[in-house]
Amino acid sequence: MTSARVARFIDHLPDGVSELYCHPATRRWPGATDNLPESYLCVEEFNALADPERRARLEHLGVRRAAFRDLALAIRHH
Repeated sequence: MTSARVARFIDHLPDGVSELYCHPATRRWPGATDNLPESYLCVEEFNALADPERRARLEHLGVRRAAFRDLALAIRHH
């Protein structure tokens, strides 16, 4: 998930709940290659999600970011 790819997804989100599956990280860690392929771009995913332009675009579109657990709690209280 790169910043450019996230930007393309943002502009095509349907109404309702959408999930963007990511495992962002600020760096690769020892043992990461045991769990993630070398080609996995976890740092780029973090940068894409933290990108001020992406965040501003989401806000402009009225999209609220939430963790999966937030959705589960909302369903339970609904």
